[in-house]
Amino acid sequence: MKFIVWLTIRLLNSQRITGEQKTRVMASLLKNIHAIPIHDVVSFTSDKSMIIDGKRFDAEQARLFVESIDGLKNSYARKVINAQLTYMALKLGVKEGLNPEQIQFSKAVLWFIQEENNLIEILSLK
Repeated sequence: MKFIVWLTIRLLNSQRITGEQKTRVMASLLKNIHAIPIHDVVSFTSDKSMIIDGKRFDAEQARLFVESIDGLKNSYARKVINAQLTYMALKLGVKEGLNPEQIQFSKAVLWFIQEENNLIEILSLK
């Protein structure tokens, strides 16, 4: 067992494997220790009932969740934070992007903001 740990660490520190290969190893490790979700956290049944982490919401829980989503959707602080993050991502990716990793990281920040907005919009309609 110690050999596998040693080998994994050596491989991750090695210049012989690519970034993509290191990413696959890390994803497998994170999945194995349950550090990342491997299924949808939020889903809906055919009758539009909300299920979060495998638990069905009753009417009151769903109402409170929708109110919370509406507050998040209309939050001025969230809009300001997202605007600042967008600026910082564009500054890093466009103005200072000296290597592909910086540009990719910038794109990831913009993707995250977009996906968060999309999910909030979807959940506010339920």
